[in-house]
Amino acid sequence: MKVHWKNNRSIRPDRLLDRLNRSKSIRNDGRVSYDSFDYYDVFSAIFSMLVFPKSVSSEIPIDHIVSKAIDRAALEGNITKEILIKKINNVVEEELSTKEIRYHLLTSVSITGDLPFKQIVFEGVRIRFVDRYPKKYSCRNEVIIENNKNFSPDHPGYRKVILTVKSKSYRGASTKALDALDAIRSIFCMFANAEKELLGDQDSPVNRVRLGQVHTLHKENGSSATQGMVWYEPNFKQQRPFNIKGGDVYNKNFRFIIDGINNQPYGRDVKNALVRYVRALDDPNHNSALVQIWGALEALVSPYESNCDRISRRCSFLFDDQEYHEQIIEHLREYRNSNVHAGDQSDRAKMYCFQAQYYFKQMIYFLLRNVFEFSCLAEAFEFLDMPSSRTSLEAKEKILKNVFSFKRYRDMVPGS
Repeated sequence: MKVHWKNNRSIRPDRLLDRLNRSKSIRNDGRVSYDSFDYYDVFSAIFSMLVFPKSVSSEIPIDHIVSKAIDRAALEGNITKEILIKKINNVVEEELSTKEIRYHLLTSVSITGDLPFKQIVFEGVRIRFVDRYPKKYSCRNEVIIENNKNFSPDHPGYRKVILTVKSKSYRGASTKALDALDAIRSIFCMFANAEKELLGDQDSPVNRVRLGQVHTLHKENGSSATQGMVWYEPNFKQQRPFNIKGGDVYNKNFRFIIDGINNQPYGRDVKNALVRYVRALDDPNHNSALVQIWGALEALVSPYESNCDRISRRCSFLFDDQEYHEQIIEHLREYRNSNVHAGDQSDRAKMYCFQAQYYFKQMIYFLLRNVFEFSCLAEAFEFLDMPSSRTSLEAKEKILKNVFSFKRYRDMVPGS
């Protein structure tokens, strides 16, 4: 699948590129220069008009792709949307043809105790939980301090993690590694996070298993793979590590979710929603976290539709007292909308996050158990959209019987 322009009539990239053409100039050394303000505006706007396949955006920095393509198009003459998209895909093809390199991302998580495993391979990423880093990574602390003297390389009680991954670029490696770790961390949080909090720190995130402050990327020989650049958690707040007790139980629960992600036909959709869930509840701003976890729930329950009413309908279908739960979910939706559109804030936002987490978890369990052997999410949604009253279901059953009879499928009449 190639990079392409969004199919939206209101998007007109040529209007932007015309401005870029007027502001560009070719220097004596053959390089292209632009009016800085025009280039900044056009460059940032172009990203919103393009669709990058995940296989591209996860491997190559898209700002590098677009920048390189614009320069190539400018050197050849007038930049048009047709020429630019061709150049973008040429750059993508070149970058993807390069050889993969093995990288190691080092970080930590706020977890201790009886871990269900010491290492796991998930989506091609080898994740190892260790007590200390090997000596070859001794440059890590120096790299961290050089970036910011206020950064802390270690946190008491946190378990160190080494993630090994192959990628065509260091940015691709960091993206793959952190996505895989957040997917695993989301499973820890599914079982570690509190269901409610009557008394607690209102400034602390909901998640009890969080990342360490700084992540570093290394080559095979242990040296920095990024010329000293690091990734860090902007909202980092050191916390008491979550102590796992009963590794066998955790291992069983982990296996259930991992096997579901690997074996169910919609496993990747579930994994992506889990990553959004755990990143949402890392946020100490609970009003913001509620908006984000609602987005995770929406991605799980109504990913291809704009009808938000179906979210409360589908989630509440899982419960005997459907009307009660539908009202709770509707209250969450109303608060989310008032926060997004009117900027409303509430001191009860953390409580709302716990409520949203509860319905998110119930839907994850339902989809991964897949008792009814759904072949895709659309089939699961069709089930969840059914009426719940016996009278309504019997009426539908009667109509189906009549349709089978009308079509002369007499040997296949349901319920006969």
